[in-house]
Amino acid sequence: MELSRRLGEGFNYMACRELFHGPWGWLIQRLGAYSIHRGLPDRQALRMTRRLLTELNRKVVIFPEGETYEHNDALIPFQQGVIQIGFSALDDLQKAGREPACRYCRSR
Repeated sequence: MELSRRLGEGFNYMACRELFHGPWGWLIQRLGAYSIHRGLPDRQALRMTRRLLTELNRKVVIFPEGETYEHNDALIPFQQGVIQIGFSALDDLQKAGREPACRYCRSR
């Protein structure tokens, strides 16, 4: 959130659905988070992510590992889902005849 503030841009955050059931769920949503069912092919959340990236030109924060398990020396293997979201968004932009909008990536 600090990076979002410093850049002057709003971010959205993909968060596990369980976070929204707690007492702070309303606040998490107001901060720009939306839910995903962990471990399931949550098509609605994936569509939302692609829409945020391609149509609304938003930045999306995704935590690929999601949760800690009190084993600091063990890393859960990365899954292809996070990478696939990015490639799918690029495909959507290409089909629409648009280039990725990134003010930090333009050649100088």
